[in-house]
Amino acid sequence: MLEPPFQIGAPASRDVLLPSGGLPTTCFAAGAREFRLVTDSLLAERSRFWPFETHWDADLTGIIHAEIWPSLSDHAAHPHPIKDARQVAATRNWALDLDAAGRLRPCFAQPVGMTLADAKACLSEEGWILNAPADLVSAALA
Repeated sequence: MLEPPFQIGAPASRDVLLPSGGLPTTCFAAGAREFRLVTDSLLAERSRFWPFETHWDADLTGIIHAEIWPSLSDHAAHPHPIKDARQVAATRNWALDLDAAGRLRPCFAQPVGMTLADAKACLSEEGWILNAPADLVSAALA
């Protein structure tokens, strides 16, 4: 599913990621980068938003854009002074490791126990954060 290599650019300063008194700007920077990806003439046709366009894990072809909880994996081992950058690297590695082991797909599945009404709302208006079944969460967080 994932196609390496993934590169994470180093931010110019801590203020780029953590402005004082506000939301981390990584969400804004990521949104701008994502917009460029989905509107790029070479990538737009392959880009799809999860779960809206993939119907959970029914069709995971192409480039899948999904919201991911940044604390999903243990970031303490990554040698970067900025927590957001460590979390991005750790989450990337977590996803690549699961994909290499053939275990990433369950993270895209509709959550067990979700009602039909909630599932419909997620697919039509709300979206969802990428699931992490308990057995796939980093052991360091368990």
